[in-house]
Amino acid sequence: MVKMHKYSIGVDFGTLSGRAVLVDTTTGEEVAVVVHGYTHGVMDEALPDGTSLGVDWALQHPRDYLDVFSVTIPAVMKMASVEPDQIAGVGIDFTACTMLPVTADGTRMIIETFKENGVPVNEFYAAGGIAEKNPFIMQIYADIINMQIRISGSPQAPALGSAMFGAVAAGKSAGGFDSVMEAVAVMAKVRDQAYRPVAGNAEVYDRLFAEYRILHDYFGRGTNDAMKRLKQIKKEARC
Repeated sequence: MVKMHKYSIGVDFGTLSGRAVLVDTTTGEEVAVVVHGYTHGVMDEALPDGTSLGVDWALQHPRDYLDVFSVTIPAVMKMASVEPDQIAGVGIDFTACTMLPVTADGTRMIIETFKENGVPVNEFYAAGGIAEKNPFIMQIYADIINMQIRISGSPQAPALGSAMFGAVAAGKSAGGFDSVMEAVAVMAKVRDQAYRPVAGNAEVYDRLFAEYRILHDYFGRGTNDAMKRLKQIKKEARC
């Protein structure tokens, strides 16, 4: 009797769309990917019933999450001709749970905050469109954070990570894995490519970061709430 391959599905809920990736838990191959755009997008001014939102709101509609499940999961299974009993597990992740710095200085601010609170940051990995398509920006990031940056080997890294956890939740007896490290050994991918900081550039960015940090604390930690006041003025102007 031929043993059927088992698969794990990772579902990644992003800002404007959700995606599912189907991964073979034996080989780690990403067999199929499907992306579904949210019908309601991001709701930052009003709810679907017209209820006005206050300042600093950014919501997503639960129906969009359900649609991602109902559209993408059957689609990836159909693309790969996989039956339901071949699915070992399903994992999910949400953009709402991630840190979203708007600049490389913001990324360094997070790294420095971790270090100052006793959490060492020894390695840095990047994934996504910029990491894959823009070497110039990635070199700037490496110079600013003054660390080597390794690049994910998967264009669907968040969904792949979810698939790993889905496989771990299933366990080895069901075709998954008994630990995250076991799943990583089979399913994770990292490119040989890496971006290393240029010493001269890093020295200049150290000086710039010192100024950035002063402004960050001034506007972001209660000394001056100018950004919130500006948002309130914007909201009042729309009325």
